[in-house]
Amino acid sequence: MPRRQTAKALADNGFFNANHTVTLYAAGEKREIKNRKELEEVISKEKDAILKDKKLSAKFDAVAKQLDANAPLREFRKYLLDNEPPPRPAQ
Repeated sequence: MPRRQTAKALADNGFFNANHTVTLYAAGEKREIKNRKELEEVISKEKDAILKDKKLSAKFDAVAKQLDANAPLREFRKYLLDNEPPPRPAQ
């Protein structure tokens, strides 16, 4: 959901239509994302890589389990997902 929210928010606000790009730096490489589809693909790929890591996946599952433990935490989790902050502009 977050990848779609981030990409959707940028697209809905005309970010890519105004010829803006998202610039990512990783492992000494620079990558410019020029449209919503590219951004969704990068986020999805990175999320999959994180979730395939057994240690990170176990931590992710533990946090998710805690957030689903009771009604107030489920509401907090929903709030976090519904109120994801907008991406910071590249500097």
